[in-house]
Amino acid sequence: MNSSDTIVAVSSPPGRSPRGLIRVSGPACLAILGRLQAVTLPERPAAWRLGATRIRFGRQGPTLPVLLAVFAGPDSYTGQDMAEIQCPGHPALLERIVGHMLACGGRAAEPGEFTFRAVMAGKLDLTRAEGVAAMIAARSQCQLHAAQLLREGRLGRFGRRLVAALGDQLALVEAGIDFTDQEDVLTIGPEDLAAALEAIRGELHDLVAASRSWSSLEALPQVVLAGPPGCGKSSLFNALLGRRRALVSPDAGTTRDVLAEPVTCTSGHGHPVEVMLLDVAGLDHPVAALDRRSQAAARKVLRTADLVLCLDDGQGRQPAAGPVHQFTDGRAVLSVRSKADLAGSRSDGAQVAVSARTGAGLD
Repeated sequence: MNSSDTIVAVSSPPGRSPRGLIRVSGPACLAILGRLQAVTLPERPAAWRLGATRIRFGRQGPTLPVLLAVFAGPDSYTGQDMAEIQCPGHPALLERIVGHMLACGGRAAEPGEFTFRAVMAGKLDLTRAEGVAAMIAARSQCQLHAAQLLREGRLGRFGRRLVAALGDQLALVEAGIDFTDQEDVLTIGPEDLAAALEAIRGELHDLVAASRSWSSLEALPQVVLAGPPGCGKSSLFNALLGRRRALVSPDAGTTRDVLAEPVTCTSGHGHPVEVMLLDVAGLDHPVAALDRRSQAAARKVLRTADLVLCLDDGQGRQPAAGPVHQFTDGRAVLSVRSKADLAGSRSDGAQVAVSARTGAGLD
């Protein structure tokens, strides 16, 4: 990774898209743009500018309208002269533009090289650089949020504050060792030192206790529909998905396997949140071997769920295998009165009344 090279790379995700992004950074950035464009750039642009221009492919070749943003160093992301080209996101077109820029004196960037240059230029610390990599690799909203916190530098600020606190304690200890014969030098006693270190240890313990592994953030929160056979779980499952995914029948025991589908909901703050919605077999006393396997799969899912929607259709039935709560192991449970459109249906303490047929309560 020679910082004197001018590097070029496609920075938008693979595949087709309405808009693609190509980045270039390095000492020859403006010279490459000058050779690439059908119009002339000023010798030294402002700190940044965004405007329409055209790229020419060869001296007599066709031109392509693009948007160009120029960021002059040292105020850019990498600390060098840098530019971004926005154009239609067709892979073949992006590849052709990159090839043209390489022919004009650029080099294909190594993975992560733009962020590496930002770190070397002092624009990012290592934790924020890890945040950039984590955002690229994020596969769920939880991972994306965690990566955003890293990229904003929260972990780095926390670490620097604790390092500074440890440095203060170390200075007091060293002062007590090196200047024991000088009365005007502040030192620290064993009790005060132990208390200060315990406070730092407590902050570290709280941070670790509140943290989750990256792999656990990859899994979507699991929301399970549970209840006795025939209480309308599959109908509600289809209604929440907005399409027919599960077979629905008035006969009990239609659902045998665990059905799972991702659903995008809206959080209380108005942000989209993706969850995994699961429909399981109705809880009952199993008779046949297949029933026993269906019940075992349902109970296993219930024990790992983040939220259980416990359905009751108001017919006075409880699962023959016992209340749903005995399988949830302290998990969050929301009581749902299903089939609320039926005559004589009562909530009877349910937190939500819903009808898959009319759509009442689905929101």
